[in-house]
Amino acid sequence: ETENAWKPEEAEEGNLNMDTKQWAAKGTIQAGGIKVDTSNKVTKQSFDVEKGLVINETEQDFGKVCITGTYRQSTRVPNRAIVAFKTADIDLNIGLKLSLAFLLKIRAALKGTDLE
Repeated sequence: ETENAWKPEEAEEGNLNMDTKQWAAKGTIQAGGIKVDTSNKVTKQSFDVEKGLVINETEQDFGKVCITGTYRQSTRVPNRAIVAFKTADIDLNIGLKLSLAFLLKIRAALKGTDLE
């Protein structure tokens, strides 16, 4: 590591097996291991505080990608959100809707990262 390398403040999140790393991937969003290119695309992140949800949406040439998850405040770093992604839907322009939520469930089970 170099002297100026980014180091997360309080990288550990208790007993959660979550990666804590700097996100420096311009033009992409990633959730639960699913990466989507957002270069020159309309992309929106919103929070439903009442329901404790974070919603990531991006318009693609083939349709819309929407990934949602529950979140909570980090117990170690007050300005960090800990997110467990639950849904990953792709609404294709041809009218077909694909759900990849099963992949997120498998990943959470293997890593032990579900917030519930």
